[in-house]
Amino acid sequence: MKIKKTGFFILLLSVTTGFAQIRVVIADFKNESSVIFLDSWERNVPDMLQSALSRSDKITILQRKKLDAVFEEQKLALAGFSEDSALVKQIGNLAAADVILSGSIYKTGKKYRINVNITRVKTTRVITEIAEAPDYRHLEEMMDILANNIAFQLTGNKKYIQKKVIADYPTLYFASAAGGFLLTAALFNGQYRNNLDKYKANTNISKFDIYYDRANSAHKLMVLTTSLGVAAIAGAAYCWIGNMTGGAVKAHPQNEIKIEPGVSWFPGEGGRLSVNISF
Repeated sequence: MKIKKTGFFILLLSVTTGFAQIRVVIADFKNESSVIFLDSWERNVPDMLQSALSRSDKITILQRKKLDAVFEEQKLALAGFSEDSALVKQIGNLAAADVILSGSIYKTGKKYRINVNITRVKTTRVITEIAEAPDYRHLEEMMDILANNIAFQLTGNKKYIQKKVIADYPTLYFASAAGGFLLTAALFNGQYRNNLDKYKANTNISKFDIYYDRANSAHKLMVLTTSLGVAAIAGAAYCWIGNMTGGAVKAHPQNEIKIEPGVSWFPGEGGRLSVNISF
């Protein structure tokens, strides 16, 4: 009987644990730059985050429609809601969420940055995950890193990623071309030597010109393909160095710094002012 109870308890515990997921709702993102095409990022980033985070078995993504309904019902403005702790709790409770994700998109010089605010409803504590790319072509890489690091912050799973090197240079193509050209050069070199040997060994004067012309043509083609092969090797080396030292998508967290003034009153001793700084 005791064994049955223990087994039932273990089963109940596993079932309960299985449903202990973090409920996340993703709010809108705002394009803070003057670049018009980043408005498409404003629309796409929430969907990309939802798709990536939904793969985690420890995270439940709540429907955005529910959050939209909460804002509409309460007549609340989305912008700046994460700065108001009371409002965060109100929204989180109405949406039945543990965490609210919101963020902004920036362009500084040639660099593009996405900030994702991870707001925990219970404590209203905010951690901002940041991803920055050297140009506009790397939205997918930025979102991969952000989704990974957000999942790490929420669940402790996976490994935090700080940098992802961008491989834009076609090293493999140049290396393949170099191999092809050098192999062809070796074949032409074989034809050149074969015809040269026949030219030297031939005793029939009528065939001298034939073997000479074949050897000469094979030699010219060998020189051409060898030159192309060397050029392709140089290109592969250039691309490899470029990939090793080139740009990268970088990420890092930024904890929210809160400065809260406090006033304490002690009977018979007077008052005391204090400042609490948390980050």
